[in-house]
Amino acid sequence: MRSGSTRREFLGTVATLPAIGALSGRATGESGPRSAGAMQTAQSWPEFAFDAANTGHNPDGTGPVENVGGQWVASAGGRTTVQPVVADGVVYLPSQNGQIYAFDPVSGDSVDGWPVDLGSSIGSVPAIVDGTLYVGDDSGTLHAVDTAAGEELWRFGTDGRIDTPPAVVDGTVYVGSTGGGFFAIDISQDDESITERWSFDTGEEDNRAISSGAAVGSVETEDGPKELVVFGTDSSAAENASLFALEVSSGDEVWSRELRGPVTSTPTIADGSVFVGTGVDGDPQGGLLYNIEAATGSPRGRFNA
Repeated sequence: MRSGSTRREFLGTVATLPAIGALSGRATGESGPRSAGAMQTAQSWPEFAFDAANTGHNPDGTGPVENVGGQWVASAGGRTTVQPVVADGVVYLPSQNGQIYAFDPVSGDSVDGWPVDLGSSIGSVPAIVDGTLYVGDDSGTLHAVDTAAGEELWRFGTDGRIDTPPAVVDGTVYVGSTGGGFFAIDISQDDESITERWSFDTGEEDNRAISSGAAVGSVETEDGPKELVVFGTDSSAAENASLFALEVSSGDEVWSRELRGPVTSTPTIADGSVFVGTGVDGDPQGGLLYNIEAATGSPRGRFNA
């Protein structure tokens, strides 16, 4: 297995680092959301769609119901293409200028020590777990940043651009790239070093880019509960667009399902199903929403958008 660079090693060099790439969690009888470290505070939204299963629901959160409107405007200093995340009383926003900005959620003031410059355009939604921000960039590098110090802890190289939000659960990061590789990266307890546990190749010769994030969840199967990570591929050929389900412990393929049109949306695992949308080749306004059995990959139905 390959080990990632530590913060001390990274700070001693400015060279591009070579590429290096499971989760355990609760079993819930049926597929359900995975713990993203800690759910943090009631008002937090620490990663894409709130949790690793991408449910898009904070059960403890509340929102304004009266006089809803803008409270402040802050400049990110560059074009932004992805949503911010909120954790531990701070709003974090990545920018196409290669920097991550941090703002006070009440005043909109910049947080001391930020922005942090990562050196390449960022089109990935960050995930924040236990005080560390994880985000990918257009150079194919996954970064970990200490949110308290505003310092980069480590970086991990992949085989293509990272457009997708990483999934972080119980000390492991999952991320895919447009080069067709999907990686499981174990984090050390001090969060200063990493090891690639396994990687999975979707078939680079078929132009199977990964442009959707991953959902991680516990799924009830005939052999008992299994922890799965599910993601899709975006291909120029419709027959090469697929949804993959891998075992989080080993990276072994549990099932795959060819879908009509590229998968560019991030799937959700809920109620024993995987829900995912696809585009339709030749119809930029069209699309499909699939309901797929999470345990087997068998189709349960689809909706024409």
